[in-house]
Amino acid sequence: MELRLRNLDDDRLAAVLRAAAAEIGWGEPTETGTAHGIALGREKGGRVATAATVHVAEDGTLRVLRLVTAVDCGAVVHPEGLANQVEGAVMMGLGGALFEAIDFAGGRILNAGLSTYRVPRLADLPDVRVLLLDQPDQPSAGGGETPIVAVAPAIGNAIFRACGVRLRSMPLAPSGKVPLGQEAIRRY
Repeated sequence: MELRLRNLDDDRLAAVLRAAAAEIGWGEPTETGTAHGIALGREKGGRVATAATVHVAEDGTLRVLRLVTAVDCGAVVHPEGLANQVEGAVMMGLGGALFEAIDFAGGRILNAGLSTYRVPRLADLPDVRVLLLDQPDQPSAGGGETPIVAVAPAIGNAIFRACGVRLRSMPLAPSGKVPLGQEAIRRY
């Protein structure tokens, strides 16, 4: 995080990074198998940073414990509506990051219906916190899509810090487990 802050030339992007890091407890010790990860980005005039806390059990079972998303999308006109939009984008990003995938076999889609296509369920949802950084002197922009861009990389970075496995394709853990040991070497 310090490296990013030293090299950012966008004060608004640095502000969302600092806000997400502070809220997640960046730099504070965590239990074995638990770690924080962080990612940031710009999209459609908005800035976002998401910090994730995950736990990877000894058998690789992954649990996302917390997601903190700080957003600067210029002037905030309706804070409650914007916070709801950000939460929705974070949940959509969680699905793509962890398990959403179209399965094919023999040229056919195997999970074409909602009963077989895996999306986030209530049991999958971690504690989510949204931080809105109001910039009343800036035009409103990028509140809808921007929050999704940092979810998967934040979770991936947290997984790496928790167990040393760098996952480079999505979904990161379609079976609910991070591949460890030889399994990780074969898969990636």
